Amino acid sequence: MNVHIIQPALPRYRVSLFDKLSDSFLLKVYASKVDFLGVNSISGSKYFVEIGNFKKIFGGIFFWQKGVPFLCYKKGDVVVINGNPRIINYMILFLICRIRKIETVWWGHGWTAGTRGLSCQIRFFLMKIANKVLLYTDYEREKLKKKHNNIYSLNNGLDSKEIRSCFPKGYINDANSKGERLNALFIGRLTAKSDIKFVLRAMHEVSDCISLHIIGDGPCYNEVETYLNANGLNGVVKLYGNVTSESEIASIATKCDFFVYSGSVGLSLIHAFNYGLPAIVHDDRQLHMPEFSALVEGYNGWTFPKGNLGELISKMKAYNELSIEERILFKKNSLDTISISYNSDDMYKRFSNVISG
Repeated sequence: MNVHIIQPALPRYRVSLFDKLSDSFLLKVYASKVDFLGVNSISGSKYFVEIGNFKKIFGGIFFWQKGVPFLCYKKGDVVVINGNPRIINYMILFLICRIRKIETVWWGHGWTAGTRGLSCQIRFFLMKIANKVLLYTDYEREKLKKKHNNIYSLNNGLDSKEIRSCFPKGYINDANSKGERLNALFIGRLTAKSDIKFVLRAMHEVSDCISLHIIGDGPCYNEVETYLNANGLNGVVKLYGNVTSESEIASIATKCDFFVYSGSVGLSLIHAFNYGLPAIVHDDRQLHMPEFSALVEGYNGWTFPKGNLGELISKMKAYNELSIEERILFKKNSLDTISISYNSDDMYKRFSNVISG
């Protein structure tokens, strides 16, 4: 069966899933070298077809991805299209395939962080053009099952096997830190949505017992660096910048004890769980990405009221006060979360069922 996937970019974290799919289907993935958010594609795979760049429409409210093929599909093919209504030619492609009776799958978020109201209603309406809808999490599918007759979920995840191969010996069954000082991890792009400065404000109150390690770059990187210098936090907060090698990430993450994120969290949460790091994030689901569904209060992490600095500080200090046995249990629960689902093996099974079903 020919399977065509059209999306903005082919990021590194998708390669494991697409490799598995290419072993079972005649796969082509059409994507730009760099998407409109600055995400780079990983080239070199047999299924990757590089197409043109993105053109802004109305100042970036909408986009047009140059080179998206419209007429190379035939009956019996399955065309999986990224479900972003802001990319105009994706919506046109859905209509063309519908007219030509070629099966399409809308693959994307049920909603994104902070989007509700009219924009969501438009998204739900456009979803109906597709034959099937594939959402990022079971939670979204359950909430939106009345919006479409054929709705599925993927539980968006990472290549857990690759990550576990980077663990040091004995890592899974032991606490990461045993002394009085713990290490917190922030991993993700440093954008306004990450709200990283909120975590930095909390560090003023916990710097006597917790250090913070920040992996990632982005438009707020220089602002964070300036804040650390101006507030004397360089000794307890370490900036690593952009780290793409999983083994390098592992060398940092496996020395940390928990994950903290005060903004709109998404796949970074799943990345942290892959290292057995319980999470501390805010509690406003509407402002998170779908992957927030993987967090279970008191099992693999804690939440604090959005914008409540005192409660964030309290949660960070509370983790510091846990016994070694309690930390190991949190770690086990976090690892179990992504062993059951939210990993590329489970994603492959679910994706294959959507295509073949």
